Amino acid sequence: MQLIFFLGFMTIIYIVTRIFSRIKGNGEKNWKEEIGSFVFWEFIFGLIGVTLLPIYIRIGYQPTWSDIDINLIPFHFIKEFFGLIKEDAFYIQVAIKNVIGNLILFMPFGFLIPMRAKRPMKVSRVLFLCFCGSLTIEILQTIERFLGIGLRIADIDDIILNCIGGGIGFVIYKIYRRR
Repeated sequence: MQLIFFLGFMTIIYIVTRIFSRIKGNGEKNWKEEIGSFVFWEFIFGLIGVTLLPIYIRIGYQPTWSDIDINLIPFHFIKEFFGLIKEDAFYIQVAIKNVIGNLILFMPFGFLIPMRAKRPMKVSRVLFLCFCGSLTIEILQTIERFLGIGLRIADIDDIILNCIGGGIGFVIYKIYRRR
């Protein structure tokens, strides 16, 4: 529910800023560019909503460094999930949501970034932007956790899977552009 409210609120802000931009005369775009811009920003707002919300308010919380969980070992949690699957079938759903979710999460990024670019982009640039975006999310999640307003864990696996998803999105973009 919080995500829907957040997306609705950010959509209103986007539309209002675009209206003011057009009134001032510095926002001239054709409708195809306008729709592309809208889809891109809705994706960004959704990405923020999925990765950084909900935010919890804990009265009297005293943050400590021991409250922060950071996984810097590649594929550690993925291996752990698959080990736990043998013990409890519940972890199948958790593992699939984590792996597939992180792949799918950045696929639109890998597709929309080169589509919105003024000149052709190489896959290395798209992957670098995916890395930067994913790293930013992980840092913000760590800050949220330290402040006691978030429950997520910073994980190198998320960055790796997000970059792979962005690469898949870029391949889809290239296939789309050939048509």
